Amino acid sequence: MKYVIIFALCLFITMLVGCNTPTKHSFSEDGVTIFCGFRADKFDIKSLLDGGIEFIPLETNSESLIGKISSIRFYKGNFYVVDSQQERVIIFNENGKHISTISHKGRGPCEYIQLFDMRINKGHIVEILGSQNPTKLIRYDEYSQECVEISLPNTSANQFIPTENGYIFHQAGGVSDKEYQYFIFITDKEGNIEKKLLPSHPPLGHSIAAPNNFYMINDTVVFFMHLDENIYQITQEGEMTIRYSVNFGNSHLPDNVKETYKIDFFQFREQAENYAAGPFGVCETRTHLYFRYIAPNQNNNTFHVYFNKTNRVVHTFQTYCTISLAILDPLSVTDDDRFISFIDTANLEYIDREKKENQDLISIYDSLPEFANPILVLYKLR
Repeated sequence: MKYVIIFALCLFITMLVGCNTPTKHSFSEDGVTIFCGFRADKFDIKSLLDGGIEFIPLETNSESLIGKISSIRFYKGNFYVVDSQQERVIIFNENGKHISTISHKGRGPCEYIQLFDMRINKGHIVEILGSQNPTKLIRYDEYSQECVEISLPNTSANQFIPTENGYIFHQAGGVSDKEYQYFIFITDKEGNIEKKLLPSHPPLGHSIAAPNNFYMINDTVVFFMHLDENIYQITQEGEMTIRYSVNFGNSHLPDNVKETYKIDFFQFREQAENYAAGPFGVCETRTHLYFRYIAPNQNNNTFHVYFNKTNRVVHTFQTYCTISLAILDPLSVTDDDRFISFIDTANLEYIDREKKENQDLISIYDSLPEFANPILVLYKLR
């Protein structure tokens, strides 16, 4: 079948690069501490995967052509792809067929100039967080085509999560009004602020969480902060605690080095090269946690980590192959605990030239139209 292809597991055995000596890991039961080393495990990919790897080419037409994927949401069998380049949401079904496109860029009512984030709330309500000075949250009803907008003045919110009683917003910082110099806001359904968490301190204006690292699982909002070894959670009641703590041993980034980031970036970069700066790229199913980190003094080599939450086992590995790197960098998850990633067709062309052993993937690439959309990748771990 053209749109759903299950690849042989042996393809990934040849693409994963590991060391002969396994890394030892241990865990504490309080809050779960994950101890990470800087050598990749050698493992059999068959023992990790629960089933095969599914590749879904996304239909390419004038209404569905994707510029740049910033995030992917999954709801009831459909994929909602946020295109940050064209400021729109493109919806595909489970086979990759284009269903519809949501695009309301403009300066009028229920329009936005820049699309920051998008979520699905209560089935048929698509909510978009966008800028139009001020930032606003727009609710689009897919059935009635009606829309309602909520203004969020004095904030620079760039991510949000719908909750039972309202919303949890994350903002990037850099707000001049002291009343709003916080990274996290908890609001009611009309956007009225009820609680603030994590004060920000100018001139530190960086975002604490990337668009794909602010998510909800089991009614809990999860995120990580820049230069922080912890992964945090916020309950529906607004209580914030540490969900996971990643321990790099002697390679932990010291607090005094973290402070130089606020003052002198070049000095920080020089001092921080001897340390691991914490996890990033966090993604989580009900059974596994994924994150990655950059090893100190190893030419910025990236380690990919899968943590089994049931048996507390960690697999750490590296890869230098374009395709396996795309697969091992998930953006989101499905309802049945499959990780979702994608492969850009431009990378497929590179593979076509340089990686002749990937004949199955090349055959897919050859069947795609020119300027084809990316290919979604779905996989589940045991």
